Amino acid sequence: MRDPYHTLSYFDITFITEGSGDFFVNGAMYQVVAGDAMFSFPGDLRYWNCEHISQGYALIFEKEFLTHFFNDPLFVEKLSFFHDTRLSSRLSLPPDLWERIIGLLKEIRKEIDPENGIDHHMLRALLYEILILLRREYDKSISQVPAKKGRHHSYFHTFTELLCHSGIGEGSVGYYADKLHITPDYLSDIVKHVTGIRVKKYIQKWRISEAKKLLRYTDCSVSQVADRMNFEDPSYFIRFFRTHTGMTPLQYQSGGEEEL
Repeated sequence: MRDPYHTLSYFDITFITEGSGDFFVNGAMYQVVAGDAMFSFPGDLRYWNCEHISQGYALIFEKEFLTHFFNDPLFVEKLSFFHDTRLSSRLSLPPDLWERIIGLLKEIRKEIDPENGIDHHMLRALLYEILILLRREYDKSISQVPAKKGRHHSYFHTFTELLCHSGIGEGSVGYYADKLHITPDYLSDIVKHVTGIRVKKYIQKWRISEAKKLLRYTDCSVSQVADRMNFEDPSYFIRFFRTHTGMTPLQYQSGGEEEL
């Protein structure tokens, strides 16, 4: 089967206008809802679980589209949400800014209509305005993190690394807090701010995501998946999976869809 993950070769800002879903980028998972913007750029490993996202905008561009006419060739690199060290790939926009940016996106959609004649200078101007507005809001959001940005990012990055290596077999918040030498409440604050998900739910979603990949993209049986994920017995794994998806692992493996 086709690998659901893919590596980006372009810059992408996705705006969710209706519905909700999960966004995975470079090992981190984000729960997105209407009013959220998601950032990814060349080299990011990304996967969308967008079955329940009904509408949105994808603003896709290449660096050269902007920098070819700019005196600042490093403009894109100066956008904090396109840094390798960015704290979060997700930004929740306040209603007034959301409406303004959606209006600009609608203008872009008009400009790319061949019947109207494509004006690349206008497209650059609209894109530039959106990027500047997002940079202001993103930097303001990051400045409100209750810890120093470097330390906060370091904790979250280490948490996701621990999850990648041991998360399929460890569901305890305390386990990860102990590994990071911080309290469970502090870890919860970090994960909630960065991803929009409480840490316990984040861990559960991660384990479900890993289980789905094993069920759909390997030849493992349900019992083997349960064993690889260190569940005490297959029946406990089946209950866990059904509680969080509305279906049994075997139903999902056979091509079933989750309940809303």
